Amino acid sequence: MNLSDIGTIEAESTHGQSGRAFRNVRQEQAARKLAEVTPLLTETLTHHWSTGQGTRVRHILWSLYSCSHLVNLGDACSGLDANLAQAVGTAIHARLKYGPEVEPLLGEILRVSGEFARFDREETATPEGLPVIYPPTPASAETLRQLAVAAEQRLKASCG
Repeated sequence: MNLSDIGTIEAESTHGQSGRAFRNVRQEQAARKLAEVTPLLTETLTHHWSTGQGTRVRHILWSLYSCSHLVNLGDACSGLDANLAQAVGTAIHARLKYGPEVEPLLGEILRVSGEFARFDREETATPEGLPVIYPPTPASAETLRQLAVAAEQRLKASCG
């Protein structure tokens, strides 16, 4: 298969009746796979929601569901073509399953792609004492201010 074949297959899979059928099959497969792991996710969030793992699962699932967290996985994962979505899913799966063992490979991807250099430029432009915001957050400055106020209120309520 060459690149022109891939383009043809992509066009066929996204347009017309065959495209709808293809999407329906993918949706059914995704739903089936998610249904298989639903008991584990539900158990974790029911009984272990406050543990380290439970907190991480909460962040990920809420981000996927509501698209309202700082790392907006729902938004970040939407709109990727099938190959790129598969690649990102593989990276997420590898990091979740193997933890820090995959960090060197992820680091190599970031280095070779120029991401570390772009981070360094952003770090240089960031005033001293402030955190580097990279990659740029999809949230506006106003949304971040509101989150800071909400976090302060939450902290006061839990300590008081």
